[in-house]
Amino acid sequence: MALMITLNHSFATNPGQTYLVGYEMSVADLALYTAFGYNAIPTVTITDAAASPAKRLINMMTSSPVILQATQITVDIVCNTTVDISGVTPAMEELVPGMNGLEGALPGLVCTRFPPEHSGYLHIGHAKAVLLNNYYSRRYHGRLIVRFDDTNPSKEKEEFRESILSDLGLLGVNSDRVTFTSDYFDTIRGYAIRLIEAGLAYIDATTQEVMKEEHMMRRDSKHRQRSVDECLTGA
Repeated sequence: MALMITLNHSFATNPGQTYLVGYEMSVADLALYTAFGYNAIPTVTITDAAASPAKRLINMMTSSPVILQATQITVDIVCNTTVDISGVTPAMEELVPGMNGLEGALPGLVCTRFPPEHSGYLHIGHAKAVLLNNYYSRRYHGRLIVRFDDTNPSKEKEEFRESILSDLGLLGVNSDRVTFTSDYFDTIRGYAIRLIEAGLAYIDATTQEVMKEEHMMRRDSKHRQRSVDECLTGA
């Protein structure tokens, strides 16, 4: 109780304060949450939170997907699988016959994606993939991202992109977000450079025909031993 009173006083002197330190959840918030004794049973929802900043903080921590995931890991370690998080997570539908649950998945944390290349119309293989990803994202109250792979512009058309989105609607698939691979070219390039600098990747200028032959012969590319400087020249 003394801890609660002290915390309320701290928040009262700093209107608008949400976390103990700064503007993000920190180790200080986790330590306080543990001190209150809610580190293993995230089912406590304190009423009248508006009248108590401390209670508001505890409720927020209790509902955090990160806290829920950490709690589940802790419960698994101590071989106690009876933790009840039904009060802070949405209920999930029963699995459709023939479908398996996602091991370790938690409601609200599942994100799936469907990455078509808009160089043609959808076919049955596309439908199978997107329906599977849509099923799991909806069952776990997560997100489905449609990411158009626009890395072959000579074959891609706006007609195909619009047709794909229209067909997804006919299949009952409504994505939470539509993105394009080109949106992340700078990010992809940055990661590629980091891999090259770490000696985990190299730039291969081998022609497609020669590369196919080397793969079939299980033969290393002549570019495999290029130095980092050589790889990054013009990268």
